[in-house]
Amino acid sequence: MVEAQATEVKTADLLNRLPPNYILYVGTHGMDDPTRAGLIFAAANEEQQHYKDAVIALLGDAVFLLNDRIAAETRPSARASLKELIDEAVRKGIKIFC
Repeated sequence: MVEAQATEVKTADLLNRLPPNYILYVGTHGMDDPTRAGLIFAAANEEQQHYKDAVIALLGDAVFLLNDRIAAETRPSARASLKELIDEAVRKGIKIFC
């Protein structure tokens, strides 16, 4: 998994990083609800595959999902682990903000 870096970004710079038209997927669920936690990544991965305009924002407990150990232990329904969904999102170039 890609190592995250904490950075402070000005709004104008942030807007330049986003696609011109994008769909924002907001996740707030963490390990307490693995299915809902995984849904954000599954939906964004599918969107990115077809339209190349997905962006993910994680809030609250969902931020902890980017921890490798937590992602590996979180198992959404019908998936081996949330880590696989996150790795797929990174490979597809989806921007993830916390």
